[in-house]
Amino acid sequence: MKRSTRRLPSGAFVCGLVVAALAPAGVSRAQGAGGAVYDFLLAEPGARAAAMGGSFVARQDDVTGLFYNPAAIGPGIDRQASVSYQNHVTDIQSGFLAYGRTLPRIGSLAVGLRYTNYGQFDETDENANALGTFSAQEMALTLGYGYEPLTNLRLGLSGSLIYSGLAKDASSSGIAADLGALYTVPTQGFTVGASLRNLGTQLTSYGSEKESLPLSLELGVSKQLTHLPITIDAGLHRINGEANSLGDRLGRFSVGAELTPAPPLRLRVGYLNNRREALRTDGSSALDLAGLSFGAGVTWRAYILDYAFTSYSAVGSLHQLSLRTTL
Repeated sequence: MKRSTRRLPSGAFVCGLVVAALAPAGVSRAQGAGGAVYDFLLAEPGARAAAMGGSFVARQDDVTGLFYNPAAIGPGIDRQASVSYQNHVTDIQSGFLAYGRTLPRIGSLAVGLRYTNYGQFDETDENANALGTFSAQEMALTLGYGYEPLTNLRLGLSGSLIYSGLAKDASSSGIAADLGALYTVPTQGFTVGASLRNLGTQLTSYGSEKESLPLSLELGVSKQLTHLPITIDAGLHRINGEANSLGDRLGRFSVGAELTPAPPLRLRVGYLNNRREALRTDGSSALDLAGLSFGAGVTWRAYILDYAFTSYSAVGSLHQLSLRTTL
């Protein structure tokens, strides 16, 4: 993939590129992110969560929960590994890796890697003279720790090293930390979670000024319905962002459901209201699915294959595949 652009080694170029490439980035700004950098940190790292509209803050049975809430790092993801591939609407490629392990006398640890490749770009000067080509990519390496200080209460902490290279002379590095908590009521099949994501700073900036990270305070609940093979998840995202009213903050919600009609098969559906508000096509006679997502998971022996489809209205759609197993 090649694109033509003028040389803009600045935060404006960074944000413009990511907003144009990733719909989640546009949603983050609708939630009050401002001019934050490293928006790729908000991409869905697993097909299971993507199919459920990103309602994953209260989940603790999937190793990709590391990226939503570090309190998910625990016995529920011991020896679990996940690899995920995401093909964005503009043909940008993303990959995610995660692995969790619980060790005696140490606790529960997890490691994850997020990588996005934006492809190859043509570099020109102000007169459109060709100067060559350059590539753009971003990545983050995450290490997390979770423990249980009290019965049914889990706490977690993770740290990430971030690198972003968006042009020959436009690169940046940063650090970020995530904090999280989960409280479970086993007799009710109910879990409530809270996380503070991307608390950090740039170590080196694209230009002379440092920019903020996409800080996100999130709340979530998960409920296994009694006598039904359905789990309902809901969450509030970016509730720390700028808002005109309490209604605006409450409008930053997502909801997802996971149905298990038979042990090898799981069906999922989700809705992210922020995506709907940012991308819906008003006045269109066609069915507008902006904000909706759905998918399925199939278990075969020790492997779970997950698929997610996410609609971005007239912009296009996103497909994601994940493979999980126990090592």
